[in-house]
Amino acid sequence: LIVRKHSTLDNWRIKDLKFTCGPVEAMFKTGTITVASMDKSSPLIKISGLPDAKIIYQKLKEAAFKQRAERKVTGVELSA
Repeated sequence: LIVRKHSTLDNWRIKDLKFTCGPVEAMFKTGTITVASMDKSSPLIKISGLPDAKIIYQKLKEAAFKQRAERKVTGVELSA
C-alpha cells in the first residue's frame, strides 16, 4: 500500500528559512531548504536534494515577506 500525503503551509506562517549547499550538492546544482514555521503539526520541514534550491529559497523568502507585510505579521526573523 502506497500512501501520499499533501500538506500546505501559508507563506506568512514561515518563521525562518535556511538554505544550505555543500560541495556535493553544488556539483549537482541542488541544495537543502529548512523551513521553521508556526504550524503545530510540522513546525520544522527540511527539504533536501532540490534542484535550483537557491532560486526556490529566494522565491519562498520573497513570498513570505510579502504575505507577512500584507497581514501585518511582525516579530519573526527570516534568514538571509
